[in-house]
Amino acid sequence: MKKFLITLFIVGFAMTVICGIGIYAQGEKLSKDNQYNEKVTTNLSKIYKQDIKSIDINVEESDVTIKKGSHFTIKSRGDDKNIKVDSTVKNKTWTIKDHTKGSHINFRPQNNDENHITITVPTQLDSLRVKTDVGDLKVSDIKAQSAEYKADSSDILVKSGNYHHLTTCNDSGDIETEDVGLKKVNLYNDSGDIIMKDMHPDVLTQVKNDSGDIDLNYKHDPKNSRFEIHNDSGDTNIDNQFLKHKKVGKGKNLMQLNNDSGDIDIK
Repeated sequence: MKKFLITLFIVGFAMTVICGIGIYAQGEKLSKDNQYNEKVTTNLSKIYKQDIKSIDINVEESDVTIKKGSHFTIKSRGDDKNIKVDSTVKNKTWTIKDHTKGSHINFRPQNNDENHITITVPTQLDSLRVKTDVGDLKVSDIKAQSAEYKADSSDILVKSGNYHHLTTCNDSGDIETEDVGLKKVNLYNDSGDIIMKDMHPDVLTQVKNDSGDIDLNYKHDPKNSRFEIHNDSGDTNIDNQFLKHKKVGKGKNLMQLNNDSGDIDIK
């Protein structure tokens, strides 16, 4: 037993020394990297004059902002030289991706590497698809026949603009829409709030939340809608006299609200 304890002590001591050397070496490397990261730099900037009908974005590390502009443009700025953004246009489809060059282990507090991709769109799109992992997504003043926004662990904000069909999915983070023109909308969230501000009335709507609140605030009173509301664990509050019977007019436009754990508030 004594021999075993001595051996165990020696192995533990050796591991401590090795880890200490590794951390010191990494610290020296980060010290050099921080000279780069103290300054945010532009790592990609392009203007496209092609006819673009669809945009497909799939990023892991970057925040994404999409907004209306005079031209199709992309600008990527960040403080991490290991993040690279690729942007190509082919057959009227604009594809954007980011990736890290080489091994990329972040020892900085709170994983505070940052990269921000800003995209401008001048015309209506046939389709717009965006998938983010840890970066936030903000979309404003965009027109598209169909759009699909997905996130793994970040917030999604969709503001103004017009969509024939909008689908938004999030695993962990809030989903917020504000003053968006819609014909049909599907919002799904696993963990986070779903907030719909200045909701346009009489829209085919399906909202499902597993863990979080659903807040819906109408811009104008609906005239031809009906509600199906299911709430397993939480309060349901309807603070609108036009909706107290859960049906307005002939009830042509169905609004489905499903919540497993959280409140539902409608105004």
